[in-house]
Amino acid sequence: MDAEDSRVVKRAPVTTDDLPELRATADELARKAGLDDDRAAGFATAVSEVATNSITHAGGTGEITMVEEDETALYAEVTDHGPGMPTEPPELPPADATSGRGLWLSRELADSLHIDSGPDGSTVCVDMTVEPPADQD
Repeated sequence: MDAEDSRVVKRAPVTTDDLPELRATADELARKAGLDDDRAAGFATAVSEVATNSITHAGGTGEITMVEEDETALYAEVTDHGPGMPTEPPELPPADATSGRGLWLSRELADSLHIDSGPDGSTVCVDMTVEPPADQD
């Protein structure tokens, strides 16, 4: 990624109290980047689910960085210092499961979901491609 073509839109801690603002910021970023209503809502939901997963499984906090990259993509990266997790997003849990849908849902809503994890923590990145306006070729 070329630093000249990217801009950090938000970098902040993630706690339960931060989730409403985090969702609103992700939705606003996605709409400003040019995503339609459904894709913007999908990005915001995916980001929220990843952040919630970090809060729930990694000691109650994490850090998020949201980036707009050269007007063709945007992503949110949530990093925590939890015990680690599988690097492959899970399959859909059974209907009677009481948890396990957050990362699955995030993977379904985002264009891609990347997980990097080890015993000192995890980083989950939610990526969305931004389509150029119809009048540009």
